[in-house]
Amino acid sequence: AEICVEIRNPTSEGHDMVVNFAWANFGIGLPFTPINGPRLVHLPPHSMVKECLYWVPPVSGQVCLEITLEMEGYEPLKSQRNVDVNEPLQPGVKDQLTFPVGNPYAYPVDISLGIVPHKAGWGIEIDTDVLLDVGPDETRFVTLSVTPPADAPVLTDGELIVDVEAFVEGALLSGFRKVFRPPVPLHVSPDPPYAEREISVFPYPVMVGVPTEICVELRNPTSDPQDVVVHFAWANFGIGLPFTPIDGPRLVHLPPHSLVKECLHWVPP
Repeated sequence: AEICVEIRNPTSEGHDMVVNFAWANFGIGLPFTPINGPRLVHLPPHSMVKECLYWVPPVSGQVCLEITLEMEGYEPLKSQRNVDVNEPLQPGVKDQLTFPVGNPYAYPVDISLGIVPHKAGWGIEIDTDVLLDVGPDETRFVTLSVTPPADAPVLTDGELIVDVEAFVEGALLSGFRKVFRPPVPLHVSPDPPYAEREISVFPYPVMVGVPTEICVELRNPTSDPQDVVVHFAWANFGIGLPFTPIDGPRLVHLPPHSLVKECLHWVPP
């Protein structure tokens, strides 16, 4: 997996800093594990630098990622990405997510929980709004329930559903954002939709009358199996031109947390 952070220097002076990447299991207040160690990054004046690394996750599913910036003379800055995309969210159907909440402090604390809904008319709730006397490194579980209205319109990829936040003595501990994504996404960020890396063609450029293999990589990041119908099509090179189907629809089964490569052979006309 590729993990990137964009770092901006709005000043007229160059800056050197240390960037630390870390990961934790999905939840709130859980311990982080460093990824690969610190990285020294230089930012020229008035610049934006994108620092990336490649990581092989030891687990499947959702995780929380944290970036820490350290610069001499300043307090460390932390940024997290903790996003839930795992539930299908069908109209009129309640979906539940049970997530862990931990206490990262060295003393017992009361943890208050709250939600910030982004969808009017949806049923969104958590089964408790306070966890009392949570011990150091103790973990408890909370359930988030989300019920779209029966007449809810079809969601588009990336729509915000709800933020879940946790506080200790009025200070934000952490949280996560629930975002709608199709169970089997067909897009790899940061590719534009006209240059997708999950599609492969061999040989390319194609040659009339020469059998050509076309493949697509389908990912199922969820813990449930998924069945999808795949359509292949072709068009002359250009922009906005009509597509012609190739062979017809194909039913593909994706086991949980899987990557399936679906291919066909086509003779270009």
